[in-house]
Amino acid sequence: MPRTRPSVRTMRRAPMLHSVLTWYREAMTPDVLRARLAQAATEDPQPEIHLHADANTRYQELAELMSAVQNAGLKRMGFVTDPGK
Repeated sequence: MPRTRPSVRTMRRAPMLHSVLTWYREAMTPDVLRARLAQAATEDPQPEIHLHADANTRYQELAELMSAVQNAGLKRMGFVTDPGK
């Protein structure tokens, strides 16, 4: 049976918007984020989480976000960078 390619979920930290967290450009609270991550962790195959952040994003914010992804049980997470920004 061919392996199904996992979907991708994109999360961004937008410092110009006072570190608003977005999921597919929809702003959300930490509670909504945890619920979305928990739901994503039940999908088979699990989606890959792509984290976008610019140079102004504090390390603590990224660490908290990575922890939330891991605590939800998601296995695939990556960073997406834009060298021009």
